[in-house]
Amino acid sequence: MKTFIYTLLLTIFLASCDKDYVRIEKIRLKGQISAAAMAPNSLSKVPTAGYTLADAAKVLIFYGSDYDLVTIKSDGSFSGRAPLGSASCVAFLTENNQFIGSLFVGGCYLLPLVGLDDDVKEINFSTLTLSGTRVIPANDPIGSTIILTDEELAFLREVDSYYEALAKNIDMDNNGTPDVMENKRIELYETNSFKGGTWGTDTQNPILTEPSQITLDYGIHMVGPNAWLNNTANSVAENAQLSGPASNPHGDIINSGNSYINNKEFKLNFARVSSLQQPMTYLPFDDGVYTLSIDNKELTFNYIQVNMSNYLILAVPTLHINSSNQLTSISIQYQLPDGSPVVPRNVMSSGVDVRFANQEIRTSTNAKYDDDYDYYTVELENPVDMNSLQDLSLSYFDILGNQYGVSWSAN
Repeated sequence: MKTFIYTLLLTIFLASCDKDYVRIEKIRLKGQISAAAMAPNSLSKVPTAGYTLADAAKVLIFYGSDYDLVTIKSDGSFSGRAPLGSASCVAFLTENNQFIGSLFVGGCYLLPLVGLDDDVKEINFSTLTLSGTRVIPANDPIGSTIILTDEELAFLREVDSYYEALAKNIDMDNNGTPDVMENKRIELYETNSFKGGTWGTDTQNPILTEPSQITLDYGIHMVGPNAWLNNTANSVAENAQLSGPASNPHGDIINSGNSYINNKEFKLNFARVSSLQQPMTYLPFDDGVYTLSIDNKELTFNYIQVNMSNYLILAVPTLHINSSNQLTSISIQYQLPDGSPVVPRNVMSSGVDVRFANQEIRTSTNAKYDDDYDYYTVELENPVDMNSLQDLSLSYFDILGNQYGVSWSAN
């Protein structure tokens, strides 16, 4: 996030997660900038910009490729909406769209709208104050309205530095207007590809790769609207380049293949390759500011690499086989590498794609928002001969939109 199977995972079955937020129930988010923060002499400033919450005029609530932009009223109050199951960023902006800070709850710069009771229709943050770029609510919903286990919250906090960097990438072309407001936001996410271990059966428990032995292949992936492009007939894979970090640029960034352009959007996949010889190793990207050059445009973004080794979400399969040695169904359990169980609806933004070889058993990228979706059982319409099953691949997205490609084998 090295062998041929990892390349296969990256180039064949990993796909972007296209969520339809229009049909998803949304939660109302309310808050009130404190009277002290609204005072002209407030000392809660962003050191570099000198802004206070008194300068806040808008609240940008964005999730995936969609957003809600609301105006802060003269009394300091605001109200907007975000969909259930999303990890939303709530950014506070000046009248001319300059970034002031992001909502900071539960030790995170993201608001995970998961773990809610069915009767919860709104979250009221109450009064808000600014500390650096953290907008801190008097009513923190984490632990009161949003209920997560210690392991799930630890996962969110671990990846939060990555999300904090993404939250600042609201204006990649630096024209003064957040990209989502121009229908030009580029979704940026990471891929974690690794070998999970040996699948389980009715007579044998799964055997997981030791956490210290998990080797991650890293990749940066971008999906953006064609509004960025001058000519959609161009080959995106040929004319797009990624460089960075600005302080010490990598010299080994390549387009890792499987990029595309269609009538709606383009996708780009980048990797750092340690050697052009097999087996290839995909290296992590260093922290810093990166530049995407595409169609004579330069887009900049912040990136922070997170060591996910201890916080990978493992979808662990157990195969159920009939008397004819045919696979009929798969049971899946979800955990962290240390064995701590997690609830998939609290930490994932998709269902699980299940494949072996080139055969797709199930694709469920929007399952997160389907109340009837069963995360734990996959029933096969047609049984599969176990003699033809060598490797099983599971693909899914975490709540931040980062993608997991995990391969499992018979031994």
